[in-house]
Amino acid sequence: MMKESDMRYIDKDAFVSKNAKIIGNGSLHIEAHAVIEDNVLIDLGQGGTIRIGYRSKLKYGCVLRSYDGKITIHDRSTIGEYSILAGHGGLIIGNAVIIAGHSYISAAGHIFSGMNDHIRFQGEIAKGIQIDDGVWIGARCVILDGTQLGENSIIGAGSIVTKSLNSNMVCYGSPCREVYDRYIKEEIV
Repeated sequence: MMKESDMRYIDKDAFVSKNAKIIGNGSLHIEAHAVIEDNVLIDLGQGGTIRIGYRSKLKYGCVLRSYDGKITIHDRSTIGEYSILAGHGGLIIGNAVIIAGHSYISAAGHIFSGMNDHIRFQGEIAKGIQIDDGVWIGARCVILDGTQLGENSIIGAGSIVTKSLNSNMVCYGSPCREVYDRYIKEEIV
């Protein structure tokens, strides 16, 4: 059986604020030069896993909850102030991703098909979320379970992402839709 000290690795060159809070019995891995700012909460749950890559940054007030799933943040990515990441069904954030402040990303959803039970008691479904390399997510976005954001795509502020989006696309809206290709610059009708 692993000891808690075996389940937590924080590189000697990483910075974790004394005001950040790490709770739970899951596994944590923080790479070199990663920065965890003040008032960040990392909740590992009872068996979850959270990995924060090289030179990645969790800005002030972020919340990461594994819910016994897995959250992987690859290298040189930034999670903006007060953003919330929920990793129930697995959340993968690629290299050089920018997630602006106050965003909410949840890799699970409630089942609500039964009429005889309250939603709270019907359970959850968790497919997972993948955010590919170089994606930029604007402020106050919501990314829902079962989606993949293609490489180098841009998600406009305030968007609600309910389906997967292709690479190199500028996308926005509620629900979020692909508006134009970053390199062609022609609006999609």
